[in-house]
Amino acid sequence: MNRFTSHRSWAALLGIAAGVTASAMAGSAAHASAIASDNAANYQGGGGTTNVWVNSSNPSSLSPVEPNAGTGFGDWTISNQQSTTPPYNGSGLNTFDTSNPINTNGNYWYMYANGGSATPRTDLYRAFTGALSAGQSFSVALQTSGLGASAADGLPSFGFSLDSGTAPSLSAASVNVTSAGTGPSSATTYADANALFSLSFNELAPSGNTNSNLIGYNGVSNTSSSGYVVEVNISAGGTTTSSLLSTVTSPAGASSGNFPTGSGEFYLNAGLTANFTLGSGNSYTLSLTPIGSTTAIQTYSGTLGSGSINGADIFDQSTFKNGTFNSLSIANTAVPEPATIGLFIAAGAGLLLVRRRRMA
Repeated sequence: MNRFTSHRSWAALLGIAAGVTASAMAGSAAHASAIASDNAANYQGGGGTTNVWVNSSNPSSLSPVEPNAGTGFGDWTISNQQSTTPPYNGSGLNTFDTSNPINTNGNYWYMYANGGSATPRTDLYRAFTGALSAGQSFSVALQTSGLGASAADGLPSFGFSLDSGTAPSLSAASVNVTSAGTGPSSATTYADANALFSLSFNELAPSGNTNSNLIGYNGVSNTSSSGYVVEVNISAGGTTTSSLLSTVTSPAGASSGNFPTGSGEFYLNAGLTANFTLGSGNSYTLSLTPIGSTTAIQTYSGTLGSGSINGADIFDQSTFKNGTFNSLSIANTAVPEPATIGLFIAAGAGLLLVRRRRMA
């Protein structure tokens, strides 16, 4: 075989390898497609005939199940804890508000658990059709215009947990807090025995407050004497870590839309996408990204305890205003599978072997 023929054969082999590589990458790209998705536009408010969402300002004895109208998810289970009369907690579907930054054609879900002395809480649990696997991610858009900082009626919090089992398993618990004035030294919350991971937001009042507002939780304090900040609490693997979403403060009495740019309240009012990705060995990463942006403002990582993630529970507890959410999804991350990597290695080894034989 002359040199020209050898080079032509070599080029042909490269073409074959490129085809194998392209095929493998195409398979990897397909693998990165969504597994499950749902948003509030898939449902109707009361009065519709299909996919009706029953607004549930209902007593705690009623836990309705809402059929799944998305793809790849199981049904919803809605529960209220410590409801009182008039109802201080519940949930519903908003179908006409295009001003909310997380809306889909004016639609989003809302939930509330406002005031009262019995630590009200609302949970909307979403079952997965299969356990979350390594390399898969769950994401949800979250928004609220007011968390509230008083610990007198329970620890105000809004967020979500990722659970094993088929529903949250809640029990009352007490956490240590630092309050100004005559405020309590502990606050009531709920522990979820099925939660493998939990993200919650709460608000810290200025350290100069003279009422019962919360100024510190889990070792994190608001050192500002005049501004409010948002605290991020992440529980996984038996421990809870807390940090500030932003050190930029908001003045007392700041209303929706008037929060200083870059403050924690600003980010929550403008909406955040929380994206949880499960890694190998029960490791995880979490990113918080403003709606309309591709750059996360905060990222976290850690290790879960043992167990399988079978659903997501979005919750609102003792807060000042409604918590809203939308756009739930489960997707595979765009990381080449072992089979893809094996194809690359096999193609490269084959080319090297052929070249050596040609040179012999």
